[in-house]
Amino acid sequence: MPLTWTLAFVSLVMGQSAPTAPGAPSAPAEAGNSEFASTFFGSNSSIKTRQIVLCRSEGEYLQMLSDHEGNPEPTPLNFEPNFEKHMVLGIFMGETTNSHGIRFVSFDNAQNTHRIAIRSMSYQTMGDGVAGQAWGIAVINKSLSPIQIDLDIQGIIGGDPKWKTIARLDPRSNRVKVKF
Repeated sequence: MPLTWTLAFVSLVMGQSAPTAPGAPSAPAEAGNSEFASTFFGSNSSIKTRQIVLCRSEGEYLQMLSDHEGNPEPTPLNFEPNFEKHMVLGIFMGETTNSHGIRFVSFDNAQNTHRIAIRSMSYQTMGDGVAGQAWGIAVINKSLSPIQIDLDIQGIIGGDPKWKTIARLDPRSNRVKVKF
């Protein structure tokens, strides 16, 4: 079996490749999710509060990255968004335990609202667990439609998803940061 098929099969079976480093691109968006130009995730953000940030300009994007890295001169991710065509959505889960980051599960358009479903890539351990600050960043196509973020709060491995709306964003609003 060629290596590319093997990697595609592993991504299909595992649902998403394991993160390699902060800022490393995740597996390609799932079929039908063409609204994700690129996604990134990790478990070590400097942002320690639960918040969602919508960046509509390079200045907002660089400020989010600066806050995320804890560095006034942040390193851009491995994808340069074109803010004429894209927006950047950052989801930060604050203090977490046993998580590799945030996985972007789906992007749906319904009734003039973009619904983005996310899931924590968490794992179970015995003992105290591993502390971190899980995060996910998605580059999405620019739109003026409202954005609804739904989190899968199902805690049982293999269980059916249980969705909870954690935020609603209006890209036309001056408010770009929402705590949840």
